Amino acid sequence: PKNAGYVAGALYKFDKAASKWTAICKGKDRDSFEPYQEEELPAYPINFSIDPKNPESIYIAGLAPRFVGPGGGIWRSSDGGKSWKRLFDKPCLNVRLDPSNSKRVFACTIWHGFYQSVDGGESWSKVENFPSWSPYTVVFDPKDHQTLYVTTWGCGVWRGTLGK
Repeated sequence: PKNAGYVAGALYKFDKAASKWTAICKGKDRDSFEPYQEEELPAYPINFSIDPKNPESIYIAGLAPRFVGPGGGIWRSSDGGKSWKRLFDKPCLNVRLDPSNSKRVFACTIWHGFYQSVDGGESWSKVENFPSWSPYTVVFDPKDHQTLYVTTWGCGVWRGTLGK
C-alpha cells in the first residue's frame, strides 16, 4: 500500500556562491515494499563526519526503512558529496573519525555492536570487548584524542583508550 512508504532524509551542504543549501546525500522516497538497490544512499541519513584534514572527504551513517534490512550503513564521498561509495552494510546511528588519524573510523550500529576501521572504511572489525550491543554516539576527548566516550542504548556511557 502507498501509505506504508516513507519520506527520505537528506544531508545538505551550504553553497556560499549561490547562498543556498543543496542536498548532497538524499535518500529515495519509496513504498516500503520496493526492494532496496545496493547503489542507493541511506533512506535515513542520521549522522556524518568530515575529515578534518580533507573537507572533501565526508562519511555518512544511515538507517534502512524501519531500521532493519538492507539500506543502512556507512558511505563515503571523496569529492564533497558529488558521488558516494558504500563502505559498511549494517544499520548505523553514528560514524566518527579519529581526529588524530582520519583513517581510523568508528561505527555505532543498531543491534550489531561497535565497529572500527583502520583503513578509512575499506575494511571493518568489531570491537569485541565493547560491553554493549547497541552503541549510539562516539565522542573524542578534545584534550586527549586517544580517549573516546561511547553512549549506548540503556547501558550508560563508556570510556576507552585507543591503542597506538
